[in-house]
Amino acid sequence: EERGPRLDETRRLSTTLFAKEKEVNQLNDDLKVAAVEARKMQATIDSMTLIVETGHIENEKSSAEMRDLRDRIEAAREFAAERSEEVSTLTTSLKQLENEMQETKEVFNKKLIEERGPRLDKTQRLSTTLFAKE
Repeated sequence: EERGPRLDETRRLSTTLFAKEKEVNQLNDDLKVAAVEARKMQATIDSMTLIVETGHIENEKSSAEMRDLRDRIEAAREFAAERSEEVSTLTTSLKQLENEMQETKEVFNKKLIEERGPRLDKTQRLSTTLFAKE
């Protein structure tokens, strides 16, 4: 008689134990799947972090290149402004020299005409004198 209730209790405990083992196995399987998913997610996070860091580095490089280009453009503008000023100064000097040259030429021509006048007269007189002697 005692065996009957013990046997029932053993069966009930055995069934409960089997159910608990099945539940533990299912939880272990779920845990393995969760671990795999966690590794996948971590790999995705690592990839995204690398992309963000690479993007940040590329962004810094691009920013540095843009700053360098801006500096070069500014230097080129300054150089162009200096050269423009030099050209303007040289153009002004050239105009002054052309004016001076024109004035000198006019003075020279005037003196030449003034000096030729008496010489021409003298040459004509000599020519006339020679012609008269002949």
